[in-house]
Amino acid sequence: MKLKLEKIPVLGSKFWNQTGEKFVDWIMADALKGIFQNNTSGYQYASDSYKRLKARYMERTKDSKGGNKGTKVKSYFATSVISNNTAFVNMVVSGRTINSLRPIHSDNTSVTVSYATDEIVTDRIIYNTPRGYDIVGLNTKNREIVRNRIIDEYKKRQLEFIPKNITITVGK
Repeated sequence: MKLKLEKIPVLGSKFWNQTGEKFVDWIMADALKGIFQNNTSGYQYASDSYKRLKARYMERTKDSKGGNKGTKVKSYFATSVISNNTAFVNMVVSGRTINSLRPIHSDNTSVTVSYATDEIVTDRIIYNTPRGYDIVGLNTKNREIVRNRIIDEYKKRQLEFIPKNITITVGK
């Protein structure tokens, strides 16, 4: 396979789409550890009532009328809770927000990764970002991983497409 030298920097949409899919994995892994994409971590829940609800998988001990013990909070009624960790803020309860993150477009030079535009996901991101619970963008560690993936891909292409022996003749 011949590839012109100017094509080496073009990584292609397949590379960028795969990298975008990795973004999702990295952000989810960070979120479960309480690491946010603005390079902060270690937040504690301000609301004791929310902390108690999350610890009980968003189930009430009683409803406002004193009955229906064990019913879920309305917004989590038909949803599985995947994280009841309350040791630190991790932005994961049901995973609905994080799981809605997907690569939505890739081309030869970039990838666009976005959360679903449904109202609940958008509200959660908007409400929590000013608190420092930022799950938009990539933190320094994740940007470094992307940088290394790009460098590795360039090295692979360099070895594949540039001959090992280069002869340069100067003069007659």
